[in-house]
Amino acid sequence: MSGALATVRGLALFALTLALGCRALTRETLPDGAPAVPVDAEQKTATGLAHWRARPRTVAEVAAAWAELDAAARATPAGDPHRYERLTAAARCAIWLARHGGAAYDARTFGEAALVLTNTAVEDAPDRAEAYYLRAVAAGVVAQADEMQGMDAMQRIRDDARRAAELDPAFEGGGPHRVLGGLYLESPAPPVGVGSLRRALQHLRTGVELAPEHPGNLVFLARAERRNGADSARVGALLDRAERALATVDDDAERAYWAAELAAERAAGR
Repeated sequence: MSGALATVRGLALFALTLALGCRALTRETLPDGAPAVPVDAEQKTATGLAHWRARPRTVAEVAAAWAELDAAARATPAGDPHRYERLTAAARCAIWLARHGGAAYDARTFGEAALVLTNTAVEDAPDRAEAYYLRAVAAGVVAQADEMQGMDAMQRIRDDARRAAELDPAFEGGGPHRVLGGLYLESPAPPVGVGSLRRALQHLRTGVELAPEHPGNLVFLARAERRNGADSARVGALLDRAERALATVDDDAERAYWAAELAAERAAGR
């Protein structure tokens, strides 16, 4: 499944929630049992993926994908070789709806749904990167929606993104390093948080090395370089590359997100 996921949204708010929150994220997993009503998980998976892959990607298409893929994941027993893909596909839909679905799709509710799905996927396959990466993103979504879960979310994001980076650093266009870079860049400094400009630069430079045309990698690195005192020419060159890279994003909502981050960073540098 394609489509890069943003790592953090509303970065100033995110930093505040991380500093203040103290309630734990859910550790719940899906129950392992057959649904009360028989479900054709294979057919639901095929239908759900068709909705997810439709372009333009709209809220209606993703909501339809979510309904089918969540049902398929819940109907697939542990040990089935298709369960991991169904769990992670449903989690992607839940995260997308939390970020882009609007008021009809409560961010906390859908973020927590993604956590349950990815908790289950990590338990099923602890040596695969995708579920760790998606769980880190879901934790960020929940932290933004519920400030009391910020502290636990900060630790979950860091630990899961590190594990994803160990398993597949290039996943989702250097996604694990983008998540870590965004976390270190925007979190409060110790002892309150884990913020570190040095670590942010390290991870974001790695992300650009792995995926030099991902707009998120370039925007976040430009932000980190600016805060580190880089000259305007270097920062501007990174942002120009990010602007050109926007054309490669085939999800309208994701492209709009990165375009807004790009515009914000250009304004901050003036």
